[in-house]
Amino acid sequence: MDVLVTGGAHGIGRSTAKKLEEEGHSVTVVDIDEEGLEEVPRGIETFVLDVRREDDVEKFLSEREFDVVVNNAGFQKQGALEDMDSESFERHFETNVFGAANIIRHSMDFLKDNDGRIVNVGSVAGFLPLPFMSGYCSSKYALRGLTQSLRVELRGFDVDVVLVEPGEVSTGFNEEGVRGINDYLEDSDFEDVYRRKLDQIEDMGGISPDKAGNTVLKAVTDVNPDRVYRVPFSSSFYAFLESISPECLKEFLVGRREGL
Repeated sequence: MDVLVTGGAHGIGRSTAKKLEEEGHSVTVVDIDEEGLEEVPRGIETFVLDVRREDDVEKFLSEREFDVVVNNAGFQKQGALEDMDSESFERHFETNVFGAANIIRHSMDFLKDNDGRIVNVGSVAGFLPLPFMSGYCSSKYALRGLTQSLRVELRGFDVDVVLVEPGEVSTGFNEEGVRGINDYLEDSDFEDVYRRKLDQIEDMGGISPDKAGNTVLKAVTDVNPDRVYRVPFSSSFYAFLESISPECLKEFLVGRREGL
C-alpha cells in the first residue's frame, strides 16, 4: 500500500508513518519543517511541502499517486478571538481545512482508480466548544463537516473517507498552541486566565504519540473502516456527552474548566 502522510515530521504523523513503514507499506511524508523531516526514520521518503500552497500540492501530486492520503498537517494558536490577529486566525483554516482540501482535490483521480482511502485527522476540538481556541475549534469543526459531506459525495465510488478525532496527545503541539497567548498578554481582558494557562503548560499531559499513531494506523489499514476513530477513551466519552448534553451545559462545563 502506498500512503501519503502530511504533517509527518513530528508527533502523530511521524508515529503513524513509522508504524506503516514497519508493516511493510510504502510511505511518503511531507511537512513544512525541513529540519523535522530529518528525524523521520530512514526508509520513508520525505519532501518539504506546504499544503496551503495549492500550486505546489498540485505539482507534487501530479508526479506520483497513492492508495491512501492521511491529512495530518495542523496549526494551532490559542488566544481570545478579540485578541488574535487575523493572520493567525486564518492560518488555522489555511492549514487545517484548505490544506486538507488541496491534498484531497488533487488526489481524487488516483484514489478513485485505486479504490483508495482518505483519512482526515481532526480533534475533540471539532465537537467541543473550547475557549481561547476559536480558530482551532472552528477549523476542526469545518474539517469534520468536510469529511462527512465528502463521504456522502463519494458514495458511488470505492473511496473510503475516515475521520480520526484524538484527544490530548503529548506531542508538544498543544503546548505550542498555548504559548501563542504570550503575544496577547498585554492589555487583554483575559490576562489572568492567560497567565494561569501558561503556568499549567507543564501539566498538560496526554497520551503518547504512539498510542494515537496506532489509531491512525487502524484507520488506514482496517479492511472495513469505521467512519470515526477516537483515542483515548475520553475522546469517545466527550463525544457521547456532546451528543446528549444541551448547549448551555456543555458551555458551562468547559467554561468552568477554564475558570470562566
